[in-house]
Amino acid sequence: MYFTAAADLDLLRGPQALGLPYAADWEFGVTLDQLTADLLGRDVSEFGDHVKVACDKQFAVWRAPAATVAGLAAITDERLAEYCEEELLSQEEIAGTRDLRDVAAAAVATGKNLYRWSFA
Repeated sequence: MYFTAAADLDLLRGPQALGLPYAADWEFGVTLDQLTADLLGRDVSEFGDHVKVACDKQFAVWRAPAATVAGLAAITDERLAEYCEEELLSQEEIAGTRDLRDVAAAAVATGKNLYRWSFA
C-alpha cells in the first residue's frame, strides 16, 4: 500500500492501523517510477532511489523519491485518462492509478513523504 505520513510515526504499523489515507498496492505491471516516467514522458533514470526506512520480520516501509512523488502529483485528470486509454487499463487499474496519483498529490500538498508499506 502507498500512503503519506510524517516520518515520526511508527510506520511499520501500516496505514490502516495508523488511520492514514492510502492507495492499494500498485500491481499493474510497472513500478511507481516507471508509471510516473510514462505519464510525464521522461526517463525513469531521472528519479532517485527508494529508501528502506523501516523493516522487521513481517513488514518493510520504503520512502519514494521526492521527484517521483512530485511528478506523479502533477499529473492532470486529462493526462491520466489519456494514459489509461493508451494502455487499455481496466476499470480497476484506472481507479488504482487515480488513487495513487491522489495520494501523491496529498503528500505534496501536506509536505509529507510517500511511503510503500509491504510484507518484508
